[in-house]
Amino acid sequence: MSTSSILPPADAAAETPSNVSDGGVLHPTPSETGVSPYTFHDLPGQLYFLSVNDSGCVVDANGAFLAFVGKKRQDVLEQPVESIVSDLGIYITQDIIQQVRETRQPWGEAQEYHHPSSGKHFIEWRCYTTVRQTDNRVYVVGVDVSHHQFVKDQLAETTSVGRVGYWRFDLNHEKLFWSDEIYAIHGVSKDDFVPSVETAIEFYLPADREIISAAVVDCIENHKAYTIHLRIMQQSTGRTIYVETKGRPEFDVEGRIEAISGTFRDRSDIVLVQNEHEVMVKSLQEARHLSEHLHHTLDEHALVSITDATGVIIYANTKFTEVSGYKLDELLGNKHNIIKSDKHDAAFYKDLWRTIASGETWQGEICNRKKDGELYWVRSTIVPFKNTYTDKIEQYVAVRTEITEAKKLQAELDAALKMAEEGNLAKSRFIANMSHELRTPLNHIIGFSDLLMSLADDKQAQEFASYIRNSGQELFEKLQSVLELSANIAPDNLNQSNVQLLKHIEEDLFPGFRSSASKAGRILEEEVPNQSATEIYLCTDEIDRAIKYVFENAVRYTRSGEKILLRLSETDTKVQIDLADEGPGIPEEKQNLIFTPFALVNEDYSAATPGMGVGLPVAKRLIERNGGTLELIEMPGKSTCFRISFNRS
Repeated sequence: MSTSSILPPADAAAETPSNVSDGGVLHPTPSETGVSPYTFHDLPGQLYFLSVNDSGCVVDANGAFLAFVGKKRQDVLEQPVESIVSDLGIYITQDIIQQVRETRQPWGEAQEYHHPSSGKHFIEWRCYTTVRQTDNRVYVVGVDVSHHQFVKDQLAETTSVGRVGYWRFDLNHEKLFWSDEIYAIHGVSKDDFVPSVETAIEFYLPADREIISAAVVDCIENHKAYTIHLRIMQQSTGRTIYVETKGRPEFDVEGRIEAISGTFRDRSDIVLVQNEHEVMVKSLQEARHLSEHLHHTLDEHALVSITDATGVIIYANTKFTEVSGYKLDELLGNKHNIIKSDKHDAAFYKDLWRTIASGETWQGEICNRKKDGELYWVRSTIVPFKNTYTDKIEQYVAVRTEITEAKKLQAELDAALKMAEEGNLAKSRFIANMSHELRTPLNHIIGFSDLLMSLADDKQAQEFASYIRNSGQELFEKLQSVLELSANIAPDNLNQSNVQLLKHIEEDLFPGFRSSASKAGRILEEEVPNQSATEIYLCTDEIDRAIKYVFENAVRYTRSGEKILLRLSETDTKVQIDLADEGPGIPEEKQNLIFTPFALVNEDYSAATPGMGVGLPVAKRLIERNGGTLELIEMPGKSTCFRISFNRS
């Protein structure tokens, strides 16, 4: 039950008995029957009347009230009014009756009532007294305002949900009225903000202020109503609100405009939907455009076909017909057996169908047969598509790329690779045989020349034996270089171990280098770190030979009296061996040839000190096979420096 007091409706005066004064006091009316001056039996049925004596008991009631309470007249007469209506949830107490009687001031209240059959009702109750001081009766009048309240509630709900507010600007008094919803739309409090033309216009975005101003001026001067869409900045959130405002002129009795009034609606959700719709339409247009391009691109590149769940072809693109040689009407309605070749066994196709029937994508290479019998290869991707609702496969889409030429090229490459492998194997066998066939007689020559030198008494014979021995040794070393350049030895097959490299070079290689430099008339300078115990994982024999090749290159390309520098060093990350000389240097245009087998980069020195041009290439190969690097380092003047580097483990 609601107890909030409301004012009577504007047309309540039309429903008020003629003997009720403006102050709410009832004036007696002469009775035509002489029974009672106050009879309500003939009043309209939507009005409920009863009179209550000074004891608070009912002395009369009209038929509408009796029907309302569901009682007969004899059941309500002389009964307290409170006991009659309280069961219905109506709040008219003895205290209210007594208050009206004593103050002789009317009482009114709209109350909610739930009827067992017709549901919720709103009844406005009023209590009056008469102007006669001796008459202590109180007259109770009830009006069913359910429809009025329903319309009011619906309007309030619609206004709230639709975010529609009412506004009115009084031109005579220059006052602007906002309903509660307009305050909410603007994000301001009714208690803290007083609307005016000046303050209201500040909410509009600058670009929209001229629009609303022009519309209002046109409405005032030309009496034209308007409906416009604008934007305001909501004060509480700072976000832009899209609104629709309507305005129309109001006129006085003389036809002069006195006000402008209208509605103010938040249409941000509509704008958002419109924007999303525009974005969606644009996206769909772009997607359609892209789809057309993709379709064209796919037709130019791939063979596409679609089958139903049983494998019957229901679509094939132009590329498919061009490659297969079949017309479209020859493909449609048939299965892919029409292009099947004999290159794949039954297990191949069984695996294909098992994969796609399970809902998975199949990819692979297939050999097909054209209409004229020619074979062609494709790389195929087959994707099953399921029904969204039944989850059953409805179609299979196959996209293929022709790879016939690629398969032919691959076959040629495979054949070439096989020939290369066979040639490499033959080369390895040849090298192994040559190594055995040449090393054996050379070892004999060197061995017997040593024997002749030790046995000959003749000095000239010893000298001749020495020539034979040196020539054999030189030939043996050149043979060794060529064999190492040709051999393919994997790092896994090397005899590698952890070696304190710089210490090993200083103790095991330096003595030989000093002797060789001295015999050749070269000056050997050495730079060695105080301590170096860093271990490098490598094959000592191979690295020794590589360093000797680089050292011999320095001796070969220097003259008597020139210096050779041998520097050992290490950084935080590397161990380095530098071999520099004061020779003629390497011409810049030939520096890219220094590691090319059999290339002689300095013709003048090569004539004086013949070589085969394999020392540095072999050294580089041996070093890199053990995880190191060999590079040419720029030096001032015409000097040459080679650097060997290994990463510290």
